[in-house]
Amino acid sequence: MDNVASILLNCLRLALTALGDGTSQNGEAGHAFSVRVAETVVPDLLAALCFRFSSKDRNRLFDLVVQAYTHPLFRRGIGLDDSFKRLVKGLISSMPDQEILDQMPALLRLPIPQVDGFDVSYPSEWVEPFEAIQGRLEDLSIATPDSSLWQQPISQLSKYWKTLVRWPGHMR
Repeated sequence: MDNVASILLNCLRLALTALGDGTSQNGEAGHAFSVRVAETVVPDLLAALCFRFSSKDRNRLFDLVVQAYTHPLFRRGIGLDDSFKRLVKGLISSMPDQEILDQMPALLRLPIPQVDGFDVSYPSEWVEPFEAIQGRLEDLSIATPDSSLWQQPISQLSKYWKTLVRWPGHMR
C-alpha cells in the first residue's frame, strides 16, 4: 500500500505544482490534464484508499489537501466538485484522534472564505473540513494536547465571530 500511496500522492503533488498559480506553463493539453488529475481522478482514488495509508502518508496527504484548499483552481470554483469534498471527508475520517489533534492548528489556520482577501467563487459550496470533524469533536480522546499551538488561530477566528456570518466555515 505504501507504493500506491506514494504514487497517488506524487500525482496530486505534481498536478498542483504544474497548475502553479493557475496559469499554464506546459501548454493547453498539459494544463487540462493537470486540472483533471487534481480535481477528480486522484482525489477520488485517495479518498477511497487513504484509510489504509500509514500515518506518514496521511500527513503528506493532509499537506496536499491544505495546498489544494488555497489553490486558485479550487478558489475559482473550477475544481470544486464532490471529489475534493470526498477527499477531505475521507482523509479526516481515516485519521485517528491523535492525528486530528496534531493537525488542529493547521485546520484552524485555514483561511475563511470571503475574509481577509480569501475570495472564492462559491462560498456556500466551499469545502469545510470541520464538517467532517463535527461528529467526532465530542468523542476525540484529548490526552492533554498542547493547546498553546491553538491560541493564535483561535484568536484570529474569534475576532470575526461576532461580526461575520460565515459560509460554511461557521463551525470553526
